[in-house]
Amino acid sequence: PTPTEGHRVSGGGFYRGGRGFLPQGEAPLTEERAAYLAWLADDRRHPETPTPWVRAYAAGLERRLLWEAPAHERPALLAELERLLACFGKANGPLGDSLAGLLATGRMLAANRLAS
Repeated sequence: PTPTEGHRVSGGGFYRGGRGFLPQGEAPLTEERAAYLAWLADDRRHPETPTPWVRAYAAGLERRLLWEAPAHERPALLAELERLLACFGKANGPLGDSLAGLLATGRMLAANRLAS
């Protein structure tokens, strides 16, 4: 099953008709939001997941990792980034580059915090 199965989704995610991300200020359709939330509640591994969904999720991980997470949560966040990179990085070069960069930054910050 695809990540959007059971949901009527226009364009497969937070984008429509091949236009890429939604224009600024435009909210996703109710069906798109429902499909995204269902994907979040699942294991987030389906290879046909729309790239904007993975990017939105990774942005939340980035915020947690770099700004909000207490030290004991960082290993789990790094592990989730590793998993996302393994699932989606090879099939999508730019997304893989972004995930790899965030993972490298998170590891560097974790190492610096351990050293200080």
